Amino acid sequence: MAPKRKLYDAADVKVFIDILIYVGVHTSPRIDLYWLQDPYQGPIHTPRLYMSQKCFEQIKRFLHISRPTSAGNHQPGDKRWWYKLESPASTLERAAGQYYQPGSNISIDATMIHCTKHTVKMPNKPIKQGSKIIALADRGSIWTFTWSSRLWGIVDLFRWPNMSPTGSMVLESIHLRGKNLPLCILLSLQ
Repeated sequence: MAPKRKLYDAADVKVFIDILIYVGVHTSPRIDLYWLQDPYQGPIHTPRLYMSQKCFEQIKRFLHISRPTSAGNHQPGDKRWWYKLESPASTLERAAGQYYQPGSNISIDATMIHCTKHTVKMPNKPIKQGSKIIALADRGSIWTFTWSSRLWGIVDLFRWPNMSPTGSMVLESIHLRGKNLPLCILLSLQ
């Protein structure tokens, strides 16, 4: 007889997301290193105090974000690969705008978000395969971002007259999110 699988609740998913944020801040080469208990093998991380490694891996394996069918007109065949993430991503972006004041030096760059579905391959990036976004970042943290697609390019881009798509994206990002902020912008888009 197969063992019963534990049912997870919203509190478990919140801890899971908290651990994902922790993993993003405190990088280690492998996920299992966050549950080490021997100080001679590496640093002792705090996620093991809140959730077992097995529980984390099960939630990671089975968590599926989807929009209720009545809430939108997007179908699984939608060309915009990010349509299921639009709602949680917008919530995070609003919270970042409300609770975080960036410094005066921000950067705008194309970056890869590690994932396993609908990926782009960029061999010269630290993450070789993932989803591409254009991000405004401050001190190593993404403050806000714009979705990017192989088919559509930079999404929701207002094309400024006499400007390249990259220049338009920079001006639009500053116009929408950088109001009343003294900014020094560093560009590395090619």
